[in-house]
Amino acid sequence: MVEQLDDLYRTLGKPDATLIAALLDGTSEQQLLDRAAAAPATPDLIQAATATIVRAFEHWQRLAGEKRKMLRGCSQHLFAVAVDQTRTLQHLHQQHLQRVAEEEEAKAQQRVALDRAKHVCNQTKGIVMKVAGGRPSIQVTLDEKVADTSTPYGMICNLKFLADTSRSLLQLPAPNIRGRATLYGMDKGFVESLESLAEELRLQEEKANVRPSKLPGHQNAARTRALVFFLMNHIADVFEGARQIEPTTPELRKTETAPSGTTPAARAIVAPATAARPVPQRLEIPRVK
Repeated sequence: MVEQLDDLYRTLGKPDATLIAALLDGTSEQQLLDRAAAAPATPDLIQAATATIVRAFEHWQRLAGEKRKMLRGCSQHLFAVAVDQTRTLQHLHQQHLQRVAEEEEAKAQQRVALDRAKHVCNQTKGIVMKVAGGRPSIQVTLDEKVADTSTPYGMICNLKFLADTSRSLLQLPAPNIRGRATLYGMDKGFVESLESLAEELRLQEEKANVRPSKLPGHQNAARTRALVFFLMNHIADVFEGARQIEPTTPELRKTETAPSGTTPAARAIVAPATAARPVPQRLEIPRVK
């Protein structure tokens, strides 16, 4: 499938960008999004569009000048745009699959980091208690502030609180606290390791939970899906119309859906119904006897 599109692309070349702009002229972003939502899943759309375009172009190319005129609505420029947009959609879909894989990897790494952060928090709470002298009030504060261990956000807050608390203890002038900090390894590197782990969790949270609308190329993918779907159906419509003139014209697979919004939907012109004329009635005049 990819090879067929690439072959056609080499034959037809890159279409002029103004042709795509002309195709989109008068179409709102919402219309494009609606059309994209009505299209099949992207892998199915790529497969159907490729089959339609390849078969249509092969037939169109075989026709001589006069017979080619039966395919009114098709041109080499149209095929070039259809091929270009389908290839673009293919590339965008591959990028999407790559992002999904990266997101899954980020979530796996996030789970590992979250589990590690829980152990670090438990260790640090014990060290803070020992450095602070084991006062019950310190234990109560730690239990209140380092409570949420179920979410990345909660763990980030826990780590930052423990880092701030450790830094505050190091800044106290009390020699016994300073001595215990030295004994238990609470120093600048200790504090920075907590902050570094909190930042690591924050970055992994961003990677693992990117909203689709924030992903690069999201709008482009929707627009391209709408264009490919419209062009595929337009070509199939052209061939269907040609079949009414020349039955040997191949029938192309077509996905039925609502109007694309790329161009105004064609409406069937229905002739007004002619009112039935009343049958003339004969006037019966009785004979006079």
